[in-house]
Amino acid sequence: MKYTFACLALSGLVLAACGGAGGDSAVQADCKILAADPEALENFGEMGTDAKGFCDCFVKVVASKPEEDQTKMKAALEKVTEGMEESGEGAEEVVGELIRGGMMSPGSEEVDNLLQGINLIGQAIDDIGNGFEDNGSCPVS
Repeated sequence: MKYTFACLALSGLVLAACGGAGGDSAVQADCKILAADPEALENFGEMGTDAKGFCDCFVKVVASKPEEDQTKMKAALEKVTEGMEESGEGAEEVVGELIRGGMMSPGSEEVDNLLQGINLIGQAIDDIGNGFEDNGSCPVS
């Protein structure tokens, strides 16, 4: 019986670890879509990094946030990148549309979380840009 419980506990830890890695993989995949935006590509040169360096850092920054913020950031990132893929528009246009849509439905928890997620992503991008410009590296190790 103890052996069975130990195996179940170990299986749970392995699944949790896989889920965590999958979450980072999803953020990495969505970041690659975001980073392919021509406006983003221009900014990487100013930052002193490239799309891969930016996305590697972005994953670390998201992972460093409290769980509630991570959830909001991941959901907003997914919404933005889905919009980019569906419409063929850049991130700025998609985010603008999401914000306008959110202003039409104030007070909805889902909309509030989306808008907070967009804001958190914007702050993360600013922090990453400042880290690379000031120190030549990601602000989170």
